[in-house]
Amino acid sequence: EKAGVSIRHASPVAKVIVEKGRAVGVVTQSGETLRAKTVVSAINPATTILDLVGPREVDTGFVRKVRNIRMRGDAAKLHLALDRPPQFSGIDAAGHKGRLVIAPSPDHVERAFNPSKYGAFSPEPVMEITLPSLVDPSLAPSSACVLSAVVQYAPYVL
Repeated sequence: EKAGVSIRHASPVAKVIVEKGRAVGVVTQSGETLRAKTVVSAINPATTILDLVGPREVDTGFVRKVRNIRMRGDAAKLHLALDRPPQFSGIDAAGHKGRLVIAPSPDHVERAFNPSKYGAFSPEPVMEITLPSLVDPSLAPSSACVLSAVVQYAPYVL
């Protein structure tokens, strides 16, 4: 709020308010109207454009493109409860409070992606790892650790 931003939790949006071709606010499912200079959506484009904004508010060609987006997913989310922080070669994980991205090179990223095109999982996936209990110790017992990972290029059907 210090920066002039208000973030609401558990306030599902029912509709994006559009005036003169511009998003100017939202209506929540509880009926509350919130107006803003900037409206940001963190959900998929089809739900945002087709359900919340409404196809009448955008160009027909754009609506067609949004309807043709294939959203089969290519990431898996993993949460682990560990008895201690993990050891990463060259990194002090216990002192690391941000995120770790395991993708040593662009070639590695491409090799990790290729198996997913054929419905297989990469033996060396690209991962984005966070250790939230190192920031908030209340998330795990003393000396234990929570690891959350987004594993990229997981095939939609395994």
